[in-house]
Amino acid sequence: MPSIQTNGLTKVFGEDVVAVDDLDLAIEEGEIFGFLGPNGAGKSTTINMLLDFIRPTDGSAQVLGIDAQENPRAIRERVGVLPEGFGFDGNLTGREYVTWTIETKGTTDDPDAILDEVGILDEPSSGLDPNGIQHMRSILRDRADDGATVFFSSHILSEVEAVCDRVGVMNEGRMVAVDTIDNLRDQAGGTASIELECASPPGDLGVERVDDVTDVTVEETALTVEVADPSAKVDVVEHVAGRAEVVDILSKETSLEELFNTYTGGGRDADGAAGGEEATGEPGETQEVSA
Repeated sequence: MPSIQTNGLTKVFGEDVVAVDDLDLAIEEGEIFGFLGPNGAGKSTTINMLLDFIRPTDGSAQVLGIDAQENPRAIRERVGVLPEGFGFDGNLTGREYVTWTIETKGTTDDPDAILDEVGILDEPSSGLDPNGIQHMRSILRDRADDGATVFFSSHILSEVEAVCDRVGVMNEGRMVAVDTIDNLRDQAGGTASIELECASPPGDLGVERVDDVTDVTVEETALTVEVADPSAKVDVVEHVAGRAEVVDILSKETSLEELFNTYTGGGRDADGAAGGEEATGEPGETQEVSA
């Protein structure tokens, strides 16, 4: 049974603003799923229907096998939500807030264990440093390995790429792509590149004659080669190594941002995102739902 499933989920605001259009989606137990799309794509509206904050115009949604509109309380008792712009009561200490949350949820969690797991100190900074980001990834993966499902909606594409098993891309209310990032690269047919550092300026090595090579750039001792098929990078390396001394190799795949632009017609979901905000969301949102 999928942890999250929608069938024909649709939401229309007013007479003709289609925020979510006939969404079919299944997210499995233990999966970290990245939910992407430009502002106005329907991401926040989808999440709000999963939690019954708004009602769909048509279709259905189930979380943990529970109908989101028939028994939303049972769902909320079993999931955690971290919305964008989440604030804390200034009158409570961090420990008091965690204790209050545990009591509100009616769970038996240990506040000390939670604070220790996330590494909260006496004077935590407002943001996460690189070590904190890596620790967050580790916590998400541990939760998924224990069977939790993480539904991760973010504009920070590098974080999505680093932690998610699959991603779904929304555009204009419809899901336009769902798969692993590697498979989306294959389906998009984008180029990949490889950079070879040579011991001396390589000169003309005839690399452009290798099958699937689309562009060759030489800058001092560095040779950068664009290929239409990533598997052609092996042929490029063999071709160059047979004609020059190669001291270093750097391989680059199509980034998630480039894939995002391909599937959304150029819309951006990184810093400086463009597009109108959703009827129920805000620009720059990061939302995480754990079930």
